[in-house]
Amino acid sequence: MSGRWPALVVACAAVLGPWPAAAEDCANPKPWVCPERAPLPCGGPWKSAVATLPRGADAATAVERAARAKLLGPLCDGARSCAALEANVSLYPNAVAQGGDQVCAQVVLSEAALDRWRRTKASTEGLAAQLDERARDLLPAGKPSPRKPHRVAVGAVRRGHLQGAERGVWLAQLIAAALSRAGAEVVPLKPGEDKPSGVEWVIEGTYVNRRENNSPVVDVQYSARPTRAGSTRWAPALLIPEDAAPSEHAAPTVAAGALSMRLAPGPHGRLCNGDRTTLKVSAPGAGTLYVFDRFADHALTLPPQTAYGPQDLSSPALDIAPPPGGEPESLVAVFVPRGKPAGWLAGLPKGQCRLSATQRARLDRGEWPAGAQVGTSAFVVHDGPPCAPGRALSRAQVGGMIAGVVGCE
Repeated sequence: MSGRWPALVVACAAVLGPWPAAAEDCANPKPWVCPERAPLPCGGPWKSAVATLPRGADAATAVERAARAKLLGPLCDGARSCAALEANVSLYPNAVAQGGDQVCAQVVLSEAALDRWRRTKASTEGLAAQLDERARDLLPAGKPSPRKPHRVAVGAVRRGHLQGAERGVWLAQLIAAALSRAGAEVVPLKPGEDKPSGVEWVIEGTYVNRRENNSPVVDVQYSARPTRAGSTRWAPALLIPEDAAPSEHAAPTVAAGALSMRLAPGPHGRLCNGDRTTLKVSAPGAGTLYVFDRFADHALTLPPQTAYGPQDLSSPALDIAPPPGGEPESLVAVFVPRGKPAGWLAGLPKGQCRLSATQRARLDRGEWPAGAQVGTSAFVVHDGPPCAPGRALSRAQVGGMIAGVVGCE
């Protein structure tokens, strides 16, 4: 990726208004006394269920659990992905009601959330078959011998350069199961182990959360890295509806803050070779913003920018092109508050440059100044349909362009 980081632009966000209120005063419901009819929240239509149990020490917990089972039982029908639907179920009103010697609980589920879950469930029914195809792409061609199967280890699946997210662990488990179905012997990869003994390939991956045809998806790309001689193998990107994936709880590289960044998809709903896109970084206050474009053995900088307070910095002229080796790419934004020392970042030129090996190592280690905030946005550059050829560049051309960028030291 190449481009300029122009003047500051303040971005605006669209805000959707609330659902229209129902005829009853749903915003201010009357206190619910069990076993009277419970009120429903605004913004329906809703699915609801009420459970009633005798008073007891654990009755409040048990009655809510019973109401959830009563609501979800007919809807889930034993579906493994029911946890994604249950996440949309809530207790309403916000407390268990009591009346006489009884306790009551009502849970509600919006029909809109139920419809989304059903569409997602239908679209993920073929996920196992797609994963099996990716597993075959990662393994060497030819049918493996039952007496001597391919031995592989599954490493981390990261969002950008963050590791340990629940979603990344789930994605690693998915490909491990697919590799086993393909006849490979999957062995555990110990923490910090790069080339485990007796293993031919280490399976790794990166993913990014984005939108495809206006629907949220998880875009994951798996790769097979040889432990001996050979080239890395890449499987085609796999799109998984976000509602089908576990929630994400990833710890940032440094202390969490208000810094956020978003790389807008191109006109085809993904980042295609030859597209121009916009990177928006929300700076949390006054300070200096540094952005790095990182892939394989290289990392480029964009010119640092100054924020004069909480605001969005926008770059509408970033050209999307595939890294020379076809590997996933990511952007790393580092914000240093005003008055704080910038450390080695302060020595970077004011224009675009290519990091040295020493600087790249600092980037990889997350060696940031004290108090800095970091954001990442990982992505994969796509070729082929639905992408149009347009201004597409070859990897050889991109490699020449990178070589022509002045060094940072």
